This record gives sequence, structure tokens and C-alpha cells, in this order.
Amino acid sequence: MSRRLIINADDFGWDDFASEAILDLASRKAITSTTIMANLVKESHLSELKKQPSISTGLHLNLIDGKPVSIPGEIKSIVDSKGVFFSSSELFKRYLSGKVNKEHIIKETKAQIEYLRLSGIEISHADSHQHLHIYPFIGKDILTAFFQSGITKVRRVNVPDYFDKRRAVIKMFYLFSAPSMHKFKSPVRLLSDFSVARDASDEIVKKSFSKIKGVTEMMIHPASKLRKGSYLNRVAEYNYLKKGNCIRLLEEQNIQLINYNDFQRSDVESIHRILH
Repeated sequence: MSRRLIINADDFGWDDFASEAILDLASRKAITSTTIMANLVKESHLSELKKQPSISTGLHLNLIDGKPVSIPGEIKSIVDSKGVFFSSSELFKRYLSGKVNKEHIIKETKAQIEYLRLSGIEISHADSHQHLHIYPFIGKDILTAFFQSGITKVRRVNVPDYFDKRRAVIKMFYLFSAPSMHKFKSPVRLLSDFSVARDASDEIVKKSFSKIKGVTEMMIHPASKLRKGSYLNRVAEYNYLKKGNCIRLLEEQNIQLINYNDFQRSDVESIHRILH
């Protein structure tokens, strides 16, 4: 079976440093996809992104950082008194204690999708900030909103390694959410080695590529400057990727680079065989 890879840059819109780095990598054909934070992105950056036809563009759903696209008073169970989203841990606690109206999650998810579409963005797929779409209970509401909005492709957060605490939790959440994912097409695996290592090098990439099966997605978070409070080494990722080493290693290992628009039904059938 041929090995194919989607390189998706998360967090388009997070700040100027992230958006500009992603635009640069897209122009260099060093990535094949990006997902957009609809509630944070600047219109000027969206306009530039639409000039990059070689990459697929998706939604990076954000319900935990900044202010919503919706009117805060209409989704008041998922924002604080200032109209700002709760953190992921606080949102999860509130949901489990019955303080969150699931219709507010669905409404804001649909609002972010609609905002991008009205901005002229063709949404090829969706994922979420801090993988909220695979959280127990909350994830089901998000996936419902995706499905009702006509999104057919969603990130499968199936990390091949889960020996550290963060990835162990992600793996557990993925297994919990798997039954709700059957309506969507998804790559079989998610590679997160840059994020875990907080560094980028040929050695890390080679290790990561050894885990590719069928169609796999590689998650990256590039930026031209570090942002205070981020645990990721975004600058190292950006500097490494713009050198083109990753593309060279792909060619050496005969791995085909694709985007989410290239991901078809036949790929899903192959994934089903891998997973079962």
C-alpha cells in the first residue's frame, strides 16, 4: 500500500507570527494544508491564504481561547462574564457538572464554519484547538455540528505513540470518541512528534515518517516568533520546514505528499482495513 502524507499547519490566525509563517511555508510548498482559527484570524491573512491554491484549508475549531464569533449573550454557558471562552479544563468541568448548554457549543461551532465560508474559504476538513472534538461528551456535540454543517472530513487523533502523559490522555480520548467518527473520512494516524519533542530535525522527521501507514496526517504549529505561554517550539518547526529538508526526506522514502482535497473514499476503505 502506498504511503501518503498530509502536512497540516494548525493555528492559522493564532497571531501574526503563526499566520505569516504558514503563508510562507505554503508559498514554498513545504505544507499541504492548514486549519484556521475563525474567531482570531485577520481578514488580511484570509485574503492572502486564498491566493495559495495548492493547499487545503480547514477549520481549527476554537472554543477555548479568545472571544467567540457568536454574540456572547447567545452562548453564555461557554463564555465568562467578559464574553471570553473558558479554558479547556474549565469548559470540561462545567460540561460534566451540567453548566454547559450543548446547543451553545453547536451554535458557536456552526458560526465559525459559516464565518469562514462567508469569507470565501472552502472548508476541506476540520480539527480543533487542543483536540476538543475528541473530548468525551463535548466532542460528540462538536461532531454533530460538523456533520450538520456538511463537513465530511475530520482529523482522527490516533497518535501511534502514547508513552508520555499528554499523548496517553489524547489516546484515551480518541478511543472514547472513535464511535462518533464513523460518519467522517479521516487519515488513519496523526503524527505529533514535533509537538512532543518541542524541536525539529531530520532525526525527528525520519522517526515520524517510519510510522506512516496508508494516508497519515502530520500536525505542525509553525511561527516566526515565539509567543509567551506557548509550550510548543513553533520557531524551530518553521525554520526547519522552510529549509525543505522534510520534502527531501519524503522523496527519498517514496512518500507522496497530498492535501485533504486529495483524500478520497478509496482512502477511507484502505484505512478501514488498517484499523480492523
